[in-house]
Amino acid sequence: MSHLAQVTIGWSVAERQTLGRSPLLADLKTSTADHLLAHAERLGIVRPTLLFSPDSPSQALHILIKGEVRLLGPDGLFLDLVQPGQSFGETAVLGAHALALAAQAQTGAVIARLPRAVVLEAIERDCGFALALMRALAAWCESHRQDIHDLRRLNPSERLARFLVRNSHAPGRQGQRLPMRKRALAERLGMTPESLARAITRLAEHGVKRAGENRIAITDRAALCRYAGLPPSAESGDAPHAQAA
Repeated sequence: MSHLAQVTIGWSVAERQTLGRSPLLADLKTSTADHLLAHAERLGIVRPTLLFSPDSPSQALHILIKGEVRLLGPDGLFLDLVQPGQSFGETAVLGAHALALAAQAQTGAVIARLPRAVVLEAIERDCGFALALMRALAAWCESHRQDIHDLRRLNPSERLARFLVRNSHAPGRQGQRLPMRKRALAERLGMTPESLARAITRLAEHGVKRAGENRIAITDRAALCRYAGLPPSAESGDAPHAQAA
């Protein structure tokens, strides 16, 4: 796998808007946001690319605009999937190289790269940016805390139920895709693809059914929330169709 296979072209209007609305930048002073946007490099990924690893620590902060980026642990263990709009690589760019993970971008991803010097300068200029970075790190910590709890206490179907509730929203006309392929989803939830298939079948009694080879339909979100042990506030009010490629 190559290190940083990319193309760099101008930002589209939609990409620039997505970047400006990202949680890391959305609430900053206009001057700070403009400065960061002006120095953001566009990475258009043309083949699977290792953005950084423990052996080659990140020298930049990244924000995913679209596509898929996987966070990997030791020995290539799949840990998490970055969602569009999320930042990643915060610990490494702040100097905690020992804690750095590997980040693998998939073909078709578009990523904003903010050089380390630009990030550190923005922290000095605007404490609001420092707070935004702290919130991003706290969000990752909470996500991983939930994962540890779920792996220790929940069976595969319960883990899948929680993932579906947390990651599905009101659908568009074409339904909603899960943010990863089935094999990656199984790895993300700490199970085999076969276990994932069985978990989907077991959720039939709790508001989930197959809707085609790669589609999962949430037919009763309230029932799924109850089975997942999540509060009603986790409900979106609609019954989305989630699709895994």
